[in-house]
Amino acid sequence: MRAIFKLCVVMLLVTPIAVFAQSDPTNFPLTPICDVKVDEDGDCITDAIDDTVCVRGLVLAWKQFGTRGPGAIYDPESGCCLSIFDITSAPDLQTGQFVEVCGWVGNFAGLAEITDKRGSGDEDPVVTVLDSVPAPVPCTPVNGEDLQDFNPLAEELESHLVEVCGQFVDSGIFDITGSGNNYDFVAADGNTIEIRVDRDTDIDGSPIPVGNVTVKGVLGQFNGFSDECVGYQVLPRSFDDFLPPTCEVELDLKPTSCPNPLNPRSNGVYPAAILGSELLDVTTIDVSTLELAGVAPIRTHVHDASGPWMPPNLLMNAGFESPDASGGDVYGTADWFGFNDHFTTAVVSRSGSQALKIFGPFFPGGGAGAGQNVGAASEGDVFRASAWALNWSGDPIDPSNFAVVKIEFLDAGNAVIGFAESPQITSALPLDTWTEFSVEATAPMGTASVQLILVHVQLEPITGGSVFFDDAYMALMMDKPECACIEAGPDGFDDLTLKFRNQDLVAALGPLSGGDEIPLTITGRYLDGTAFSGTDCVIVRYNGGVPGDRGDFSFAISRDGLQKTAQIAYTLPQDTHVTLGVYNVAGRLVDRIVSGPQSAGSYDLVWSTTGHASGLYLFKLETRDFVETRKVMLLN
Repeated sequence: MRAIFKLCVVMLLVTPIAVFAQSDPTNFPLTPICDVKVDEDGDCITDAIDDTVCVRGLVLAWKQFGTRGPGAIYDPESGCCLSIFDITSAPDLQTGQFVEVCGWVGNFAGLAEITDKRGSGDEDPVVTVLDSVPAPVPCTPVNGEDLQDFNPLAEELESHLVEVCGQFVDSGIFDITGSGNNYDFVAADGNTIEIRVDRDTDIDGSPIPVGNVTVKGVLGQFNGFSDECVGYQVLPRSFDDFLPPTCEVELDLKPTSCPNPLNPRSNGVYPAAILGSELLDVTTIDVSTLELAGVAPIRTHVHDASGPWMPPNLLMNAGFESPDASGGDVYGTADWFGFNDHFTTAVVSRSGSQALKIFGPFFPGGGAGAGQNVGAASEGDVFRASAWALNWSGDPIDPSNFAVVKIEFLDAGNAVIGFAESPQITSALPLDTWTEFSVEATAPMGTASVQLILVHVQLEPITGGSVFFDDAYMALMMDKPECACIEAGPDGFDDLTLKFRNQDLVAALGPLSGGDEIPLTITGRYLDGTAFSGTDCVIVRYNGGVPGDRGDFSFAISRDGLQKTAQIAYTLPQDTHVTLGVYNVAGRLVDRIVSGPQSAGSYDLVWSTTGHASGLYLFKLETRDFVETRKVMLLN
């Protein structure tokens, strides 16, 4: 569970209340809520089932969902929450009151609760108000992934007051039938969850919020499934639980540059982008309200500039550029293991000069491909993998064949104990068009390591055909650090690109020193008036060096036309983060040669020009203190 709770304070007028049901189980032992919810066998059913207990906590919900409940209380000492059911004899309690509830431990669809005595419909839980003055009620911010089926975090969050940002799939009004309706809700991370609207709330007949909205509610587990580890739902208590969105937009300063330099000496413009996605249509933004560090943009434009931040790529040689030690581009490539028919080739590529071709292996049901083990993994780790695939017209995929991007989980003995696959890459893939295929999976119990497999499967009849892969990716999913930067190119979604006067930003930030890393926040509103914000970071760097001292920094490029290479030499005066990229005259990244920390010293690199069209190219070297660009004319 996240350690940070948002406090949602509810101010209400109250009077002391003491409530007693028809029976008074005052001899039940006082038990911490966390102890009531212990589940040592992992079946999502409390081990305390049918025990008699008294528990104490703050009221999160009471009769908003009808006179039977569920209510919910929160233990401020331990942070655990518990549902309360069958509260017909208790009057309305107020959010934030501190109460004691005595009754029998029950289970409904996996949801632990205090309820009436099994087999008796008239022995409701006994409720006593210990403090009638409302206290702040904690809300736990969550995303869609947190609430997926079989997620241990979702099980831990049962009965908590949570809030999640995203968009409703349906539009119109909430038209409740029966005891309540379930509504699909796409959270800001792209995962779909259920919002259950109870008939006893004041939400029935209200308009379904349009666009981004934050939904607050009690996390319940009301479903028709037999498995107790599924069916998590957010139950808003009233229409007031639909709030203006607090979800942040994705801000990318200096798109495709990493890190993001800010040169205090520049008199030009500083670019930025609010990244669009499946959930964010950037044309719904009111550009007149935008400010970055208090500075308004001088120009805006809508086009696809960049993709979202993703965790670092765990793969080595993800673009298949480096040959293996046994023969270059004939069988396989460095850092990958291969099986059956595959080789790297310069016939086509998405970036760089090579791609991986997989075909065969010319026996029914056989597979050919390449893989890479990225190292240790543990139960519960979430991995995402992808690769770009091409159905090449020169050797197209046969209708009887297919390929997939596959994540495999291995135990300590290197045996595969679980896997997940991307959608199949088939002959239906348009010819000569690179398309990204991705897969996400959670490591099962017993996982010791994880690997990515790119595989081509040949079915009967045995025919030819192949698939090409390039720019593979695999990452351990994690929250985005505040100062993480984005190198990705276009992702198929339009972005709102912005231009600011560089000197206006410099003036707004005040005194700056070379190497400073500074978070900048953009604020604005959607056309419907809803506010949003987003944050990214810049690193202060001076072209030509920190004022007064360039040290031993140098950067030079030479061209060897006969060998079709460019020789790159540079010297670093100190340890620093280095990014070295090749760009075409349109400013689009052609190849990323270096991206990461390097020690002080001299470096000599060779860049192959094979596969690149003749023309002018820009080599840009960026460190924490310097940004230098060299031009090279290629005549291939």
